[in-house]
Amino acid sequence: MMTTVIVEGNIASGKSTFLNYFKRKFANRVSLCFEPLHKWRDVNGYNLFDLLYKDSQRWNFAFQMFSDLTRLQIHESRTNERVKIMERSLFSAKHCFVENSYQKKLVSEVEYLILNEWFNFYTKQRNLKVDFIVYLKTTPEVCLQRIKLRNRSEEEDYLKSLHDLHEKWLSNESDKTLIVIDANRTQDQLQSSYEKCAEIIFNKRDCPKTLFLDKEPVMKV
Repeated sequence: MMTTVIVEGNIASGKSTFLNYFKRKFANRVSLCFEPLHKWRDVNGYNLFDLLYKDSQRWNFAFQMFSDLTRLQIHESRTNERVKIMERSLFSAKHCFVENSYQKKLVSEVEYLILNEWFNFYTKQRNLKVDFIVYLKTTPEVCLQRIKLRNRSEEEDYLKSLHDLHEKWLSNESDKTLIVIDANRTQDQLQSSYEKCAEIIFNKRDCPKTLFLDKEPVMKV
């Protein structure tokens, strides 16, 4: 049976880097699903990402609906590999990004209710199994520093809001195994944590419902 892993964390927490580690080390053993940015940038010629950044309030609902559709397609896609690792998920979309949009009044009350209805419907009707959540826990300050190094811009308040929403959601997540990695560290420092995480995922090792990985010994994959 396939093992499903979702990788969660703030903007610039290192999610793509985490997936690229598995791509380098275990390319033939995992199916890697990066966020489908290419789809969001070309909806039959429309760049939904660009529209969202130009007018967040006008396009937020459309973006959330379409991004949810693409995430659902990824979650339900079949693979021959026994491990599927996804960058973000429907769950963080709902509990972090939709909630943030509602708090900031970027979606209306009725749009928020529609998004919730959709989420409740497809999570109840579909088999959206998740075996592990890997949480790359990073402070908003570190995320902001990394974003600046990439010559990108992001508001610190937005990063703080997303951080708090991730913390709230994952502290109440009880039916999935949560693996927490301190992702404030450098890539060199994180290598051992990636190795431990791979060992747990590939061997489906029994572990507590919440596992702070940096306290665990390294084992062979």
